[in-house]
Amino acid sequence: MSSRDSLSATPPRTSLVLILTGLGGLLMVIGVIALIATDPVNWFGIGLAWFAGLYSLFMARLVRNRSLESR
Repeated sequence: MSSRDSLSATPPRTSLVLILTGLGGLLMVIGVIALIATDPVNWFGIGLAWFAGLYSLFMARLVRNRSLESR
């Protein structure tokens, strides 16, 4: 039988916060790059990227605050 470490170094909530924050920041940067690079500006795509980025950042903050309250 092989020995495996069943305990993660990072709790699942912390991992989720990191993933959501990274995804939100990436989508915001993609929106800015699309704003600069496109002519004519595709406002629907940029707005969608920014909305998804802000939503992801909001959800990361919500998960982080709930994890702090549960302690």
